[in-house]
Amino acid sequence: MFCTYALDPGKTLSKMTDIVTDLGAEVHGGLCIKRTEIGKGAVNFAAMVAEQLRVSA
Repeated sequence: MFCTYALDPGKTLSKMTDIVTDLGAEVHGGLCIKRTEIGKGAVNFAAMVAEQLRVSA
């Protein structure tokens, strides 16, 4: 799960996680990415997903 933000993500990530979990999804982590750091955030998110896939395999 990820969200992007400009000023402060607040509780957005936890609220989104609750919504998709209630719909039946399994969330294995989350990351808030500041919009001025999308590139770095995307790399970090991809690394997090790759680690989750490695652990799950």
